[in-house]
Amino acid sequence: MSYHEILNWFDEQGVQAAFSQVGDKYEFWDANKLANGVLASFSIAAFPGSKQIAVSHGAWVREDWRGKGLNTLLVKLRQDIARDRGFYMMLATALIHGPSRTCMEKHDWIMVEPNACNYGLFSCVLSGI
Repeated sequence: MSYHEILNWFDEQGVQAAFSQVGDKYEFWDANKLANGVLASFSIAAFPGSKQIAVSHGAWVREDWRGKGLNTLLVKLRQDIARDRGFYMMLATALIHGPSRTCMEKHDWIMVEPNACNYGLFSCVLSGI
């Protein structure tokens, strides 16, 4: 999966989108609404002290684009970016009953059940990439 494929997907949805990367942050924009026009974003950083584990954080899809398959494309893109950057595993968190967790499970992420430290709200998810 590449960001070009996601830009093509947006074209098919009738939106001219743009892509930007600044450091570890990746964003898709509505090219016609650059002010407050972020459609989706995520970040990928190295786990502190490890060059082999990526941490996916800040994954977000604008509310009016949820439920249309965009998150599925972004999960694949995040895995491919991490693999291209030389990581072997990716770590993230997801709400226990949220759509991100369901989507990640479909793409072979391993769920580590919550514990008392996070009040049962979040699950740690791992992906061998």
